[in-house]
Amino acid sequence: GAKCGCINFPMKKVWATDNALIVTSKLNLKFTAIVLEAADLNRLNVANAQPLITGTKIKQVRIALPPLSEQHSIVSYLDDKCGKIDKMLEGKQKQIELLAEMKQRIIADAVTHGLNPDVKMKATNIPWLPEIPEHWEMDSLRRFLKLFAEKGHGDKQLLSVTREQGVIERNTDSKEENHNFIPE
Repeated sequence: GAKCGCINFPMKKVWATDNALIVTSKLNLKFTAIVLEAADLNRLNVANAQPLITGTKIKQVRIALPPLSEQHSIVSYLDDKCGKIDKMLEGKQKQIELLAEMKQRIIADAVTHGLNPDVKMKATNIPWLPEIPEHWEMDSLRRFLKLFAEKGHGDKQLLSVTREQGVIERNTDSKEENHNFIPE
């Protein structure tokens, strides 16, 4: 992956790989996980094809260490405050989803029915688009689209169809940003 130095705080017994470092001291484990998240261990990543952070580098990271009782207090405080923020985020996430649905509906209505709600409609015999405004025409996309599968397309904007994102602008410069990257 593009990221390493991730912190995992399992609440049950787990098997760790040989690429894991395990906290074995008498620290408050949740406090330690929070501190290590804040330390952003990914910044220690040695830039190469496969991200790598050595255990030696991580062991050199210095952290502030309050007494154990204060660690417990800090964890309780953060659980309370972050829990409240998480609940607010859940509510906002639902609002975002509803707004995204509303946006899609507005777009779909505009491109399939036009802007005049009183326009007379005609049947199309197309299952996904049963009717369109009477003064609109129907045509096949093949008249307007040409498939490109090679680089060197000049200034033409390429589109890709993805299962996850629908129609997107193809980015031929980035493998990470585009599922349909055309290799050299």
